[in-house]
Amino acid sequence: MKSQSKSAFTLVELLVVIAIIGILVALLLPAVQTARAAARRMQCKNNLRQISLACLNYESAVGSLPSGALVKNPEFCSGNGLCRGIPMYMLIMPYMEEGTLPEVLTNLINEDPDDGWAWTRIIGTPFENAQVTPFQCPSVTKWDQIAARRDYYGVVGGKRISGSQANALGIDRQPVSRLAARGLVFSDGMFQLGRKIRIRNIKDGTSKTLAVGESVTPTLYGCDPDGYAVEGVGGPGCWWHGGSMTANFDPMDSRSYSGHSYGRMLASTVWPINSQDVNPSNIEPDTTNTIPFSSDHEGGVHFVFGDNHVEFITDGVDHEGVLWPLTTYRGRDIADR
Repeated sequence: MKSQSKSAFTLVELLVVIAIIGILVALLLPAVQTARAAARRMQCKNNLRQISLACLNYESAVGSLPSGALVKNPEFCSGNGLCRGIPMYMLIMPYMEEGTLPEVLTNLINEDPDDGWAWTRIIGTPFENAQVTPFQCPSVTKWDQIAARRDYYGVVGGKRISGSQANALGIDRQPVSRLAARGLVFSDGMFQLGRKIRIRNIKDGTSKTLAVGESVTPTLYGCDPDGYAVEGVGGPGCWWHGGSMTANFDPMDSRSYSGHSYGRMLASTVWPINSQDVNPSNIEPDTTNTIPFSSDHEGGVHFVFGDNHVEFITDGVDHEGVLWPLTTYRGRDIADR
């Protein structure tokens, strides 16, 4: 009777198969990671488009773009001379795809329609830690535990020109002043505290004016896992964070903007994209207004423009020749790109 031999892999053949599988995994893994990164970037772009579209819908309904924070003087000012505003991110919520604010939150805000401190009433309510997905970039992981964080900031300005240049152009001098407590204050961007801008006011063209961009640089008075401020180490802005200013401000006179504090909700381009000149572990009170636009995407930052188109602007872009002209909404300047 013949014995039947069983076929099997030799040790050499097994090692060859394992080596081939290892090579295939090594080749596929970067492709998978690249695909995931591309998907995250696409979602980030969609978030910015949704925010921009909500701003444009707001403009159609109200007659102007939302203020960086809605502020009324003296109605929104307290007895100590400090005024706070309702942030643009709350103002545009009824115009986003996710629909209007929950009724409870709407009632909270409208409890006293002339009270600009309404956003502070969210503290201690379930909405303090509510997540608003379109306000969060999926590439940001260091603040996953902060549900109410917001990774997008309205463009407040940032171009610096001399007084003689401003006079020749017939525009406000930038920067207007230095804020002793919070840093530089600008008024050449699309979103400012207490000041509403209409589409027709954007003289440089909506397709050439930055509206909203990403920033993952901590702001001094940002959120922590409990939803409120972390002083000293900073954190992201909450979607319900509003700005503040002194009671002598006049929304039509940028010379009175010296009391503005907007670092938790608006950002400027005074520093280059992904600037290494800003130390996020040592943010001082007099620099919190001037955090740069930054991201966890490699090589640059997504911005949505005034016409709702999104571009990825690299951190190697010409700061003064391209980024600054794109920042102004009526600077009569053209980006050289």
